[in-house]
Amino acid sequence: MTVSSAKKKSSKNEITKSHSRTKSTHLPFLLSVCSFLFLMYASTDIHWSHLKAIDENGNPEVTYFGIWKYCTVDLKTGENKICGESLTYLNQLQDRKHLVRADCLKLCRVLLFVVTTMNFLATVFTLAMSFKDTLDGLWVLLTQILSATFTLCVLILYTHGKWELSSGQHTNTGIIDEDFGYSFYMVIGSEIFCILSFLVTCMYARLEKIARILCLA
Repeated sequence: MTVSSAKKKSSKNEITKSHSRTKSTHLPFLLSVCSFLFLMYASTDIHWSHLKAIDENGNPEVTYFGIWKYCTVDLKTGENKICGESLTYLNQLQDRKHLVRADCLKLCRVLLFVVTTMNFLATVFTLAMSFKDTLDGLWVLLTQILSATFTLCVLILYTHGKWELSSGQHTNTGIIDEDFGYSFYMVIGSEIFCILSFLVTCMYARLEKIARILCLA
């Protein structure tokens, strides 16, 4: 076997490894994208918690609020009186009472935890495949390590006793979950970070494959 043919065979083997590394990121990437889309869809739901009150005219009203926005509804007419940003509204609830925290808010916390756990496992899987397929892809390896570390930090914050996501202002009848939105932003950031890490892995493998093909030519 000549030196030229040996180099071509070696390059073909590297292309095969690169293709294998790219395929190993497909499932984790799709998982992260689906999780991200699910979270963005869930964020549009404004019925995660609600506040009952009486307006200035003595008419009953209820305010539904979620992560991004809130809407106050007149219970007599059923019409929206006002809508705005949830954070702005929650900051004005110093003297408001009768907060009712919906069960679906607790369910959403569980879903966020499950999504983040799945995201972490997918990142670890991709990290293991990257380390197995190549040791010279240091940039890919570093990206996956950072991604896994970031999602692990989010998991630790979720499970730590000081991060109960319900440490908001206390009223006589309930708790205002002001910190829930911030935890949501953390999970969204984790999803975006992992999606970008998978894209970097795929792009690195593609560029490596193209470089090998050019070397064969």
